[in-house]
Amino acid sequence: MPLTEQVFDQARRRVVEGEAVPADEKLLSLFETHTDIICRGKKGSAVEFGHKIAVGTGRSGLVTFYEVLDGNPGDNETLPRALAEHERLLGRVPERLTGDRRFYSRDNEEKALAAGVAQVALPKPGVLSRARAAFQKSKWFRRLMRFRAGIEGNLSTLLRGFGLKRCLWRGWQSFQSYVGLGVLAYNMRLLAGHAGAV
Repeated sequence: MPLTEQVFDQARRRVVEGEAVPADEKLLSLFETHTDIICRGKKGSAVEFGHKIAVGTGRSGLVTFYEVLDGNPGDNETLPRALAEHERLLGRVPERLTGDRRFYSRDNEEKALAAGVAQVALPKPGVLSRARAAFQKSKWFRRLMRFRAGIEGNLSTLLRGFGLKRCLWRGWQSFQSYVGLGVLAYNMRLLAGHAGAV
């Protein structure tokens, strides 16, 4: 009943009173109350419902970092945590770091370089200065961007082949477990493929 009352209240505020109800005050599902509104930030992208998942991989394709995000934080907010987790797991920061433009921030670049990452390739969105455009056209930067583009295949396999497009388990804890098991299964299959190739 309290959830139903919340739905009525938000509908009255939005429709009758014309109020823009903040996303964190909206109840999107009576059965899965943890559901978030996901806006990808691209023009023309449809609004989705569920949870964003941040994923980091290495050259091997293994997922070395994943996080089920609460709310709709920017991708750039997850990069420092991914870098710290990489260092915790492997005892050192990566030599090279890349991501798409949504991971860019000057702070992220500076923190990665200060931590000891030799090459950081995060394309800056928007209009670029001449110096920045030349920097992003450098050979090593473009090579890392091609590597990042190749990761899309790994992510597609993870999403489609291991059920991460849609979670059928109920509740926030179960959602997190479902994602974790999907990542584990993906990594195990990848490792089995490497073992079979030896």
